[in-house]
Amino acid sequence: MNGCPQFTVNECKEHYKSKLDTVTVRAELSKAGKLKFLIVTGAEISVVKSTSLKPEFNYESTEGINIKGISSSLLKTEGTARLKLFTTTHETTHIFHVMGNNFSCQYDGILGQDFWKNNRATINYCDRTIIMDDVVMSFDNKANKTRNKTQQTNPEDPN
Repeated sequence: MNGCPQFTVNECKEHYKSKLDTVTVRAELSKAGKLKFLIVTGAEISVVKSTSLKPEFNYESTEGINIKGISSSLLKTEGTARLKLFTTTHETTHIFHVMGNNFSCQYDGILGQDFWKNNRATINYCDRTIIMDDVVMSFDNKANKTRNKTQQTNPEDPN
């Protein structure tokens, strides 16, 4: 190993059937008090939508970087924000690239390789957990048409 932080992905049959896996965490600068992130192990950087952050929060404007996702269009970040994310027992701080109104993701942001590496995470698709040292977070529950939505809960989701 070259001394750089790494992260691990444990895959199984469920992983290949998996669609858009997400995790919801509390965040002090979020309008809603929490942020729902898409788990993307192939994305190099982590991003958050400016519209998901409190309006009084001024993030650090930068020249921006161009990013390209699944679509063929290039998007430019507007700046960076240091966000505190909370689980039931721990807090972590990470610098996110802020996306403007042109970012049409249905989630509040994306957790990418920079986040996973900095936290030396193990993303376990088999039991749908993320392990970072002694912190264990569960993926958000998948929508299940046979279950009542009020029965779907996530121990990391503050609501």
